[in-house]
Amino acid sequence: MPDVPVSGTLSYERFRELMDQVNRLIGGHSAYDPEYLEHSTRVPQTYEGALEEYSAIVEKDRYTGAFARIFCDYMGLLLSLLPVFLAVARILKDKREQASQVIWSKRASSSCIILSRYLAALAMTMLPVILTAACCHFRCASAAAAAGIPADQLAFVKYIAGWLLPGAAFTLAAGFLISELTEGIWAVLFHGLFWFYSIFQSFTGLNGNFGLKFVPRFNSFGNTELFFSQLSDLIVNRIVYLALAVLLIMLCVPVYSWKRRGGGIHYGKLCKSRHGSL
Repeated sequence: MPDVPVSGTLSYERFRELMDQVNRLIGGHSAYDPEYLEHSTRVPQTYEGALEEYSAIVEKDRYTGAFARIFCDYMGLLLSLLPVFLAVARILKDKREQASQVIWSKRASSSCIILSRYLAALAMTMLPVILTAACCHFRCASAAAAAGIPADQLAFVKYIAGWLLPGAAFTLAAGFLISELTEGIWAVLFHGLFWFYSIFQSFTGLNGNFGLKFVPRFNSFGNTELFFSQLSDLIVNRIVYLALAVLLIMLCVPVYSWKRRGGGIHYGKLCKSRHGSL
C-alpha cells in the first residue's frame, strides 16, 4: 500500500467527517466507519515500546496470562453458541424417550431437577475446555521456565472462570428456558441469531472495547497495558451475563413446575391440560 502524505492543515475532526461521508456513500458498516477507524489505527512500534511491552508480559502477565487471553478469545466464540445444543438435546431426548411423565412423577422438586441438569450440563461443557487449557498451560509454562520467566500457574484458571464461564452459563440458561417453553429446537434459532449479532458487533473492538458485548474479544498477544486498562469493563460485562444466567435459570423453574402440573404452550397460548399430570 503506497504511503499517502497527510495534509498539515487537516484536523482529526475533519478527517472523521470525510471518512464518515465515504462510509455512508458505500452503504455503511465499512472499514471507513469512524468507530472502526478509531480501533484499527496502527502506530509503528519502537524499540523502547517493544521493550516496555515485553516487560509488561513478563511482569504483569507472567507470560502465561498473555496466552490465556488468546485462548479465551477464540474459545469464547465457541462457548457462546455450542452449549445451547446441549439444552436442546436434553429436551428432545425427553420427548423421544417419552420420559417427561416419569420424571414429573418423582418427588424431587422442580428446582432440584432443573438445577441438577443445568449444573451437570455446565460442568460437561467446561470439562473439555479445562483439559484443553491444561495442555496449553503446560506448554506455556515449560517455555517460560526455559526462558527463566516465573510463569503464573493459575492464569488459565482465572481467565476461564472470569471470562469463559459466564458466557457458557448464559448460553446454557437461555437454551434451557427457551427449550422448556417451546419443547423444540427454537432455542438454536433464537440464540443463533443473537450469537451472529454479537459476533458482528465485536468486529469493531477486537482488542477490548468490551461494553456489554456478549462475545468479548481481545485478539492480540500482549497489549498488556491496554487490556488491564479495560479490565474493569470486562469484569462488569461478565458479572452482568452471569447475573442474567442466574435470572434465566430461575425463570426456568416455574415454567417447569407449570408443565409438571399439566400446563403447556399450544399454538402460542398458555394452557393447562384437564387431566393434569401424575
